[in-house]
Amino acid sequence: NMQMAEFRDRMRGWGWQGENYSMPLLVFGDDTGVVRKCVHVLREEGFTSVTNARTRAEISAALKRPPTHIRGPAGKDGGD
Repeated sequence: NMQMAEFRDRMRGWGWQGENYSMPLLVFGDDTGVVRKCVHVLREEGFTSVTNARTRAEISAALKRPPTHIRGPAGKDGGD
């Protein structure tokens, strides 16, 4: 477990000092409150492409779903 201050410091080093602040970041975890805080910290630090993917279970479910072009538009086949 990492404290939020340590997380912020590490991301500053990786982001600004390493010039990675525009790299896409996908943030997820088991505690949605912590995930929200991390997303907020990253955006506060100037990261420009941060996505809150919520939980590991939601990512797993999304990866198992067929792509939209295969399952059709929403509502057509009972999909999303």
